[in-house]
Amino acid sequence: MLEQLPNSCKTVLDIGCGTGEFSRLLATQVEEVLAIDLSPKTIEIAKQHSVDFLNIDFQVADVLHWVLPSEKFNAIVSIATLHYLPVQKLLPNWKAALKSGGRLIILDLCKHEALQDLLSDSIAVPLNYLLDSFTSTTSLYQLVEWRKS
Repeated sequence: MLEQLPNSCKTVLDIGCGTGEFSRLLATQVEEVLAIDLSPKTIEIAKQHSVDFLNIDFQVADVLHWVLPSEKFNAIVSIATLHYLPVQKLLPNWKAALKSGGRLIILDLCKHEALQDLLSDSIAVPLNYLLDSFTSTTSLYQLVEWRKS
């Protein structure tokens, strides 16, 4: 996911940061990381594990009710959080929070809407594994990138 960050990325919002593992990786690549999570306990753990990272600001926040600053972030990232949220309601807010040329980078779970979805995943996972044997690709996950116009 770090490869998906825009060039000259300075400021990143990490939504659903949990214990801050990916926030710390981001902090090695960018100037400032704002990492939010709904759980005070996980934010406390994230802070304890990140004392050497002065460029991470961990905050307890509910992204559904949190007012995002306009055009603040070069990137907004989220790992395994979106499937809990009403994406249609949040996307306009996230778009407004991105600077021009900013990116929304999401790695998440998919919800099967029909039997066809389940069947295609059942075929895709072993097929992806076989293709990985012949290429250098190592991810079984689908990365969705959305750019602000």
